[in-house]
Amino acid sequence: MGFASQSRPLGGSAEGTTGPSLHMKEAPVATPLIPIKTPDGQAELSNRQRRLSQRHRTVLLLVDGRRSEHQVRQMAQQAGAAESCFGELIEMGLIAMPQTPEPQRTVPMRTAARSIARRPPAASITRRAP
Repeated sequence: MGFASQSRPLGGSAEGTTGPSLHMKEAPVATPLIPIKTPDGQAELSNRQRRLSQRHRTVLLLVDGRRSEHQVRQMAQQAGAAESCFGELIEMGLIAMPQTPEPQRTVPMRTAARSIARRPPAASITRRAP
C-alpha cells in the first residue's frame, strides 16, 4: 500500500485565513485581608504584660504582615488554638485589620486566541503522511 507524500497545513484554512483575533481579558484578583500587629501587640510579645494564653501568643506570632487572615486562622487551628483567639486579639487591640481591602487589581489572562496566535503561521507547519 503506497501513500503519496502530501503536505497539508495544520490549523487555519487553505485560503490562509487567520485564527481568532488577539485580545486580552482581565480577571479581577481579590486581595486578601492581611492582619498586622498593632504597637500594643508588638509590645505584648516582648513584655508579656497581659499574660496571654500560649494559644493567643501563638496566633499573635503568626500575624506577620504577610499572611492573610485565612492563612493565620488555618495555621493557628493546626497549632491547636481555638477559632476565637484571632477575634479576641482584635478585640484586645493587639491585631488590626485594614479598614478596607486594597483596590482590586487585574491580572492579564491569556485567552485561547492568544495562545493560538503564538504558534508559527499555519503555512510553515506541514504534516507529512507516513
